[in-house]
Amino acid sequence: MLTFFDYQTAALATTVYPSLGEMVRKLTEENADGYPIFGLFADQSEDVLTAVEQCNPGNIYYTTIALCGEVGEIANKVKKIMRDHNGHCPEALSREIRDEIGDALYYLAALTTEMDESLQSIAEDNLKKLQDRQQADTLKGSGDGR
Repeated sequence: MLTFFDYQTAALATTVYPSLGEMVRKLTEENADGYPIFGLFADQSEDVLTAVEQCNPGNIYYTTIALCGEVGEIANKVKKIMRDHNGHCPEALSREIRDEIGDALYYLAALTTEMDESLQSIAEDNLKKLQDRQQADTLKGSGDGR
């Protein structure tokens, strides 16, 4: 089964935006015990880093803007369900939306890496937060601290 760790590592190996070198460095970092945190490039990190040694510290902005663009594409396609299909989603449009969700997931993984985080830990933390809210009967409402 593919985990968020697996996805984040493999997807970012295809990255073609500025600061790929920094992302490769993050993917090949080792934990305190000397094991690769993500590990995809553990054997070839020097070759990869030599090939992509460009770093742009503004990539948290780039990945955020790209993520917003992809989410906007999802919203635009969902709008067409309402406008053009009377609330019924044709199979072809469903596949297009699915593809856009995949693109958004890629940029979410990229943004997460730029923040030195992992999708896996964020998903785990978010699930715990939702379960705590459910137990406290505060799923409805507003505010981050409920």
